[in-house]
Amino acid sequence: MPDALRNGKNVNFSRLIFIPVKYFMGDQGEKNITKNTAFYITALIIQKIFSFTYFSILAANLGTENIGKYFLAISFASIFHIFIDLGLINILIRDIAREEQRAQKLFSYILAIKLPLAVVVFVLINLISQLLGYSSELKVMIALTSIIMLIDNFIISFYGIFRAKHNLIFESLGTIIFQIIVFSGGLTLLKITKQPKILLLALLFASLINFIYSALLVKLKLKLSFKPIFNFFEVKKLLKETLPFAWAGIFTKVYAYIDTIFLSLFVGSQAIGYYSLPYKMVFSLQFIPLALMASLYPIFSSLFNFNKNSLSKIYEQAIFFLLLIILPLAFGSIIIADQLITTVYGKQFQPSIFSLQILMVGLIFVFLNFPVGNLLNACRLQKINTKNVGLIMLFNIILNFILIKIFDFNFLGASFASTISSLLLFAINFNYSLKLINFDFFNFFKKMLKLMLCTLIMVVCLLILKNQVFFVFNILIGMTVYAISILLTGCLKIADLKIFVKSIVKKGYEENPLNHA
Repeated sequence: MPDALRNGKNVNFSRLIFIPVKYFMGDQGEKNITKNTAFYITALIIQKIFSFTYFSILAANLGTENIGKYFLAISFASIFHIFIDLGLINILIRDIAREEQRAQKLFSYILAIKLPLAVVVFVLINLISQLLGYSSELKVMIALTSIIMLIDNFIISFYGIFRAKHNLIFESLGTIIFQIIVFSGGLTLLKITKQPKILLLALLFASLINFIYSALLVKLKLKLSFKPIFNFFEVKKLLKETLPFAWAGIFTKVYAYIDTIFLSLFVGSQAIGYYSLPYKMVFSLQFIPLALMASLYPIFSSLFNFNKNSLSKIYEQAIFFLLLIILPLAFGSIIIADQLITTVYGKQFQPSIFSLQILMVGLIFVFLNFPVGNLLNACRLQKINTKNVGLIMLFNIILNFILIKIFDFNFLGASFASTISSLLLFAINFNYSLKLINFDFFNFFKKMLKLMLCTLIMVVCLLILKNQVFFVFNILIGMTVYAISILLTGCLKIADLKIFVKSIVKKGYEENPLNHA
């Protein structure tokens, strides 16, 4: 076993991640993980850039009312996504990674569960939209988004098999292709009409292409059959295993979208339009912890069984690494929020400014919840994580009702509820995580002092230049000042930056650059 793992030294974060991969999977496995992670991160970056740019163009052209309807229709259908998957994707990836020979049977059992659920959920979505008294246009939009949601549900299962085999390249390509189709098709439709229900056709077409692409990969590359097999004993076993993940998924979906539903019922589409723009900005940035956790989750799981000392080090470094990214993003966005909103989207979205500032504070805790929640799941405490998410979901529902309905804080109430809930979820889960690992608070605090100093220097720079230069140049100057501060204080070494760039840009790197950290 490598010395760094044996004695638990505080080694470089990026290298530490891949040491257990090399130990358990060999040199080739290490290189594959590096390449896959680089592909996946790159795909997510491209996807988020296209997605956010596309949504911004729609918002500027459709106005607050129509973009509110568009966002509501997608949010409404998204809530029901988990009722088809039930967290089965987690079981699929975990079990195929452990026993590759079970791939066909497991895939067939899961198809047997998902197919009837898809029909039931589709009917349920459209029935509920009728009962809630939405307009005929909105009902049509929800029907379209429910079809898109059903298609996407099967797509994640197809890609899940490849993920279990440590192959993220096909999923990365599919993600990029999907977004390019949405972007180009949506802009073409936007030249013809500004009806949000017509614009949803771009999403539907892209999902169909992605479905065909991923299904062909499963059939041709993996040689798997799409014939569902209903085995009562196996299905019962799967449903029992996935129950904690299912509840966690349900709680998370309700927690994520209940604010939009409340706004639609108590306020209206225009309020959703004001809220959807900052929400989309914040959501777009979540690819960063998502990509990191795609690599860290299996490593958390392995080290929990073999080396808890190294697990503690990786966990601590993951939290710090995410704070290194999110603190300047959050505080920088808070400072330039007014210029960003009014310049890019126009004065019609001016009410969104304060909402963006509130949500950016919450994004700090959203980032931190990724490693904390994944640690609990990886260490077989998914029931604890599920219980905590359920409690926060109930709190979030009550808080949204109070702030939106009773105090009439409108979409600002939804922003406050989201931020407070994210903070509480992190506090509760982090407390549980301390029972699993030995967190070096003294060392972490020393690093945080340097990080907060660097963030403060950047904030002061942004404030001084805010009314002196165009906000885009102010952002670039702020980023430069922050990067220099980070390097000078030793928060991040130049070698770390070179390693990251090589792993992203230089695919096929013969010798894993992470070994030189």
